Amino acid sequence: ASEAIIQLAEYLNAPIVTQLDAQGIVNESHPLVVGVLGIFGNPGLEAARTIVETSDLAICIGVSEAMELLAGHDGLQRRQMIQVEPDEMAHAGFGWQAEAKLFGPVGTVLRELKKKLESSHPKTVNGKFTFPDGTEHFTPQSLRDAHNASAQQAWDFFLSGRWKEQMPKVVGTYFGSLPTLVSSEEGDAPWRFKIDHEERPGFCHPMRVFNALGPMLKDNATIALDTGDCTLWASLALCLTGHQRVLVDLALGTMGYSICAGIAAGVTDRDAQVVCIVGDGGIQMTIGELIVAKQMKLKHFLVIVVNNGLLGRVHYGWEGVQGDAIDVPDFVA
Repeated sequence: ASEAIIQLAEYLNAPIVTQLDAQGIVNESHPLVVGVLGIFGNPGLEAARTIVETSDLAICIGVSEAMELLAGHDGLQRRQMIQVEPDEMAHAGFGWQAEAKLFGPVGTVLRELKKKLESSHPKTVNGKFTFPDGTEHFTPQSLRDAHNASAQQAWDFFLSGRWKEQMPKVVGTYFGSLPTLVSSEEGDAPWRFKIDHEERPGFCHPMRVFNALGPMLKDNATIALDTGDCTLWASLALCLTGHQRVLVDLALGTMGYSICAGIAAGVTDRDAQVVCIVGDGGIQMTIGELIVAKQMKLKHFLVIVVNNGLLGRVHYGWEGVQGDAIDVPDFVA
């Protein structure tokens, strides 16, 4: 379904927002992909959040949780939705009102939807709308984004087709320019996270690690994400450009999940590259399971430990917490 998603988005000039466990389904270096919306109640990238909050309709493809996609700050549904699912039982208790529900093989459904749009709504570039301040835009000014210039400019970028100017720069990593959302140096994709302060000597910022990791991953790679700060960094900075699979426990948020999930993935497909991303707190929960990886003779099994000496989600999520600092051994040694 990856190609069908991209083709429909290109026809509509529509940005693509993903959930964390959907990373890798589409090539995230494509200029229409604006990143992960948010996880564990934490806001995601500014571009994704801005686009969603000022949208009128969301085409939800296999979405299990749509609160951030569809609801306003009051929890009530504020945006229309078209729901696409492989069968009627998938997410049967979804709980959100849909303008239409489309069931069947996702790729086939999206290709048929694109055909119907092509025949009933021939693609044209929207006419320009003149705002009271004299500026011209590709969408009418709505009440919710009347005071959000960056949102209006972002939609202009997509609906005008200017995103196509970035296509030649998409070469397996994230390039592009969308300067209306956040400032960006030349060649950087501003919807990706950037370091805005210097690193301490002898330390490496997680963003640099995940920036470098993306191009090194094979198309058949499985990324097992643990729960903690490592999850947030991966959602902000990891760009998947093949058909990789992400395993993450979004429902329970279990620490130590990644090692076990990675072993299961490696046993399931012994030729696949498996990368476990875990924090220095989470790895203590299931580090003993590494013996299973050894016994099962997993050849392509890599563990990346984000070591910050803290239970980060506890430290930054609560005030006055005791016992959140941790001291771990040198895992490399």
